[in-house]
Amino acid sequence: MADYSAIARELGRVRRAWRRTAALSGLAVVVLEAAGMLALMLLVDLLYEPGLPGRLAMLAASGLALAYLAARHVVSPLARRIPDEQVALFVEERNPAFEGALLAAAEFGRTGGAGALTRAILEEAAARAARLDLRSAVDTRRLRKYAAAAAAVVASYLILGGLAPDATAARAARVLAPWRRGPGPADGPRDERAGEEDLPIEIRLSAGDTELLRGSPFELEATLSRRAREAVLFLFRPLAAGPPEDFEQVSWRSLQMKELDRLGGYAVLLPDVNEDLEFRVECGPHRSSTHRLTVYDPLRIEFLEIVTRFPEYLGLQESVERPPTGDVRVPEGSRVTLRIATNGALAGGELEWSDGKTQAFTVERGSSAAEASFDVTTDRAYTFVLRDVHGQEVRSSSPALVHAVRDSPPRLAVKSPKLDLAVHPLAEVDFLAEASDDWGVASVELVYTRGEEEAAQPARMALALSPARPTGQESGGRATVTAAGTLLLERLRPPLGPGELVTYHLECRDRKGQSAVSDVYLLSIAPFEVWATWLPVAAEAGGGVEYVPAPLAKYLAAAWHLHATKDELSREEYEAACKKLADEFVSGGVTLWEHVSTPPKRQR
Repeated sequence: MADYSAIARELGRVRRAWRRTAALSGLAVVVLEAAGMLALMLLVDLLYEPGLPGRLAMLAASGLALAYLAARHVVSPLARRIPDEQVALFVEERNPAFEGALLAAAEFGRTGGAGALTRAILEEAAARAARLDLRSAVDTRRLRKYAAAAAAVVASYLILGGLAPDATAARAARVLAPWRRGPGPADGPRDERAGEEDLPIEIRLSAGDTELLRGSPFELEATLSRRAREAVLFLFRPLAAGPPEDFEQVSWRSLQMKELDRLGGYAVLLPDVNEDLEFRVECGPHRSSTHRLTVYDPLRIEFLEIVTRFPEYLGLQESVERPPTGDVRVPEGSRVTLRIATNGALAGGELEWSDGKTQAFTVERGSSAAEASFDVTTDRAYTFVLRDVHGQEVRSSSPALVHAVRDSPPRLAVKSPKLDLAVHPLAEVDFLAEASDDWGVASVELVYTRGEEEAAQPARMALALSPARPTGQESGGRATVTAAGTLLLERLRPPLGPGELVTYHLECRDRKGQSAVSDVYLLSIAPFEVWATWLPVAAEAGGGVEYVPAPLAKYLAAAWHLHATKDELSREEYEAACKKLADEFVSGGVTLWEHVSTPPKRQR
């Protein structure tokens, strides 16, 4: 059977918990108030520098205020008498699970006697109290809030003391122990400000070592740890370009800094900085650390350099040019390296191609040049952007064009002989031709075959070129060369005999291996006595003679010409020319030489 003593003990535990919470909350409030008073005293001392009586008055007023706050927020909660009924009501308000049982037990437990109703109330209250923790009714949120605020304030004071220990300690000693005096005479005006004057001045600058665009203004702010009694000066001198001993001889120049509205703040402005400087701030014997102000120029492009590595088959040396623009015109398959030199150290950049792709420049650390390489396979355009280590950007003024020059096949024109010839077995046949190519002619050869058998193997003879190593686009146009040579029939083995035929044509190749083929011609080997009776006609070039060929040879020449130019004709043009030649051969038409003349070329 329950009695009231057990419930009274539980109520006592709640009472003590409430008193502790209230006292600790009050203590946190007192700490906050004390920190605020200390900050106010330090600020008044810094701004107005009160004498000893003033500081004693502030300390006394603060002490009285703290004593009142401690009595109200700490002592009063601990000394307050709280009856059981009030504690029970406090618990019931914060824990509805008791449903009035605890309050009824507190009301009737001590005065209600030992009746059945009283015992029932006590038993019900005891049972509910056993299941529930009465101390949970004490709200500690206020305690946690004030304790966190007090801890933050104390931490800020500790941080301030760590950053400026001497100045903070000296300033705190002036307001918390105003009766203490610093070194110096025991009386006189110094007595009131001895501690202040003995404090060192710490000077903090808004900028240290700085890099600045040439011609830009430079603004500096300085913050002093206490009020300055002397002028605050900005000292600077130009950095000499000579040896260190010469630099030490350069005198300092000074500007008086302007006082700002904020406490201990000063500022100075250099409107136009055009040279490297060394600077510091001084106030009497106190000075800041020395820093450097380095100026840099606006980023600009010094020059463009285009290095071209031509395809190996051209046999050309690497080309290095410095054009006014970034336009590139090189043969297909070349590899180009674009180098851009600037007046400052670069951080990076990109090529931006006309198809939307980007390509990063390669920049060595601390270098003022950037480069990017690309293969030239098709026509396109690009722009570029470069960034320096200071964040400046420079862009190309307009897109640059990359033109891939197509290496066209060579062209070949036979100058002599231009007709079929009848010659004797010991003849010397002179050949003359002109060949041209956009990147240079590699060779011109005479290709001849003895006999009419299909198994006959062609022989080749190189013609001499003049000039021997012609050039084309690199010298500003197509290269045209003269090819000449003499075929000595008497040296052929086995010797030629009357009635034999020698078919021949000329082949021209460029450095890429592309070829051009002339029309096919015939050399008819005739006996000396027959050859001497043929009617010679003047040759168009070369100073030799040509002979009227048999009609069949004209058809062969026309057919060979169509074969040689097949790739330059459309399918319809080629088939029409073949049909026309066949019709004329069958009908014996006489309009044959139009097939030998070069038809108009079409663009492939």
